[in-house]
This record gives sequence, structure tokens and C-alpha cells, in this order.
Amino acid sequence: MSDNARWPAAIGAIAAMLGVVVAAAAYLWPREAVPQSSHQPQTTTLTTADAAAPATAQEDRPTPTPTPPPPPKHDVIRWQGRITINTIGKSTNGTELDPVPPHPGNGTSADISSWLEPGQISGKWEELNLAEWTGSAFPTPKQCSDQIDANPVMYLRVRKGSVVCVRTAEGRIAALKLVKVSAEFLEPHTADATIWELP
Repeated sequence: MSDNARWPAAIGAIAAMLGVVVAAAAYLWPREAVPQSSHQPQTTTLTTADAAAPATAQEDRPTPTPTPPPPPKHDVIRWQGRITINTIGKSTNGTELDPVPPHPGNGTSADISSWLEPGQISGKWEELNLAEWTGSAFPTPKQCSDQIDANPVMYLRVRKGSVVCVRTAEGRIAALKLVKVSAEFLEPHTADATIWELP
């Protein structure tokens, strides 16, 4: 083969080798990252603090205070104040405790009265509706009622500071604390009275 015939073959071989090199370089060269479209949805990641926020807000709300139930009706005070325990046999006959305020009685209508002897009181006519309270604290209506049921009397000897439980003609309970006890015959006594509503 002549030298002129070898040149085309050599040139073809070189061109083929360049093609292989270019192809290999194109395959191995790193591709540029394709930017994401601005229309793709974005994902929001919640942190632990964000997830706990609703629970914290719930815990911060003040707990409503429950409304206490009303007291039983028999613990409701009907009237409270100072009274005169009138004597029997003079212009007034004892004292009635059911009216508001209590007022002088009319003989057999009286719930309590100053008795004939000094330092003594009597209950309702021919009824055992009195009892002396000996507890250290002022009695509740139930305690007074139980005391009358357990130790009922018609007459009591009292002194200043004595507490007397009374059941009225209409069934109410009263507690009387003597603040003045007369030492004179047929003279009234004075007491601070608490009278409760019916059960």
C-alpha cells in the first residue's frame, strides 16, 4: 500500500477514537441538578414544641370553680336576735318563737316563759319541748333537735350563759343563750335567740 493510501485510513481511525472519548466524557460528566418548579407543594415540618403548643394552651385555661350546693333548708336561720322571755301571770304570758320577730304569747300559745321561781324557765304548756345544751360550741339545729328527743323537759333552772334548745309549736328548732337571768319573782329573762327554718 502506498503512503497516499494509508492517510485516509489513519484519519478514520483517529476520528473513531475521538468519538469514543467524547461519548465517554459525556457519560461520566456530572449532570446539573434540575431546579424544582415553584408550583410544587411545600411540606411544613412541625417541631416538638409546635405539637405541644395546643396542650399547653389547654393546661393554662383556669379550671372553673364548682358552685357549692345550698345548705339544707333546716340549717337556714329564720330569725336571729335578742328576745325577752316573758313571765306567766302578768300582762304577757310567755314568748312565742314562730312569729318573725318573736312576740309575747298568750298563755298556752307560748313556746317558753319565765317561770314562777327565780332563775327558772318553762316550756310549752303541758309539753316537753325544752332541753339544756351542755356542749362547748353553739349547737346546730340537728344537735338541738337530738338533745330535745333524748332529754326532754318542761322546766329548767338556768343561769347567765346557759343555752336552751326549744321546739316551737310549729316544729321549728331554736337555741337560746341566756344573757340575763332575773333573780326576782315573776321577772322576765333576756336571751340571744337563733331560730331555724322547718326541715
